[in-house]
Amino acid sequence: MGNQHTVMQENLYEQIRFRIEEEYQEVFTNELYKGERITKFNFEEVAEDSEFITLHFKQIFNRIFDNFALQLTMEEQCELQDMVKEKLYELLKEDIHDHRVDNQPKE
Repeated sequence: MGNQHTVMQENLYEQIRFRIEEEYQEVFTNELYKGERITKFNFEEVAEDSEFITLHFKQIFNRIFDNFALQLTMEEQCELQDMVKEKLYELLKEDIHDHRVDNQPKE
């Protein structure tokens, strides 16, 4: 039973990680920033706007929590916010890096 529970939890966490990435992409694909779509031209401004990022990352966490909390223990629920926040900022950092690399002058 213990091993089966571990496998189930691993599958659950994989689903959570996938959903975090999905929600993150949804924000940067569909949300408006100052009335305009987020594009490569305004991405850095969006990424540096801590108010915008904090608001949307909190909304993502709330959706993740609502979808998965009942499948988690109380201890795991407490750890979920840190996990979601860490993953979201990791995704943002990767996108900022990729954006800067893509926009470097070509030699």
